Amino acid sequence: MLRPRDPQPWHDEHPAFGVEFKYQGQDTSIYSGYDWVAQASTYTHSEWNGYGRLGIFLCPSPLSFLLANPWQIASQRQRSIAPEVYDGLRRWIAARDAKNGVQRPERYISREALERHHSLIADMTYEEFTARADGYDSAEAREQEHRLRVALEVERLIGKLGVGELMPYEVTGWTLIRSGVRIWSEKEGVTKVPSSLLPPLGHGRLKRK
Repeated sequence: MLRPRDPQPWHDEHPAFGVEFKYQGQDTSIYSGYDWVAQASTYTHSEWNGYGRLGIFLCPSPLSFLLANPWQIASQRQRSIAPEVYDGLRRWIAARDAKNGVQRPERYISREALERHHSLIADMTYEEFTARADGYDSAEAREQEHRLRVALEVERLIGKLGVGELMPYEVTGWTLIRSGVRIWSEKEGVTKVPSSLLPPLGHGRLKRK
């Protein structure tokens, strides 16, 4: 159980919250965190001595491996297999020929680039081909974006159960987040937008007695 040293900036009259620490090991599937989230959710329904019911925050986030570098995933989504790959092959072949002192007509360079391009496509699995046709760099990139979307939805869902995350971030330092909304951070303090630490009750929040 944690209580802020200075309760004045917080939006609860008597701010307090619980933190559940757990090591996930090598299992990084989204399913591995379900039991942990369910356990934390039951804690939000418990009456803690001297505290009553509390919001619970998980550390580390069970979704942290899915939420890493979302900007990189988004940038991958903008790239496609054609015409960038084909043009890149043409430039690479022309540079290779120039380095070796070879001069060939443009049509021969284009033909070789096209053959190499077709070879790349032929070597792809069905998943790789359809992923690139959809504008992804690879099937792995498509799967990573899908997992990111799932993680964001799960993050909002567990927040409705009164479960949040306590994680360190490069810009804000240690940060309390629930349903994707920052409640407090080490560098910026308590958010100015009112946000209670208490678990939800229906459409509202519990009131501390």
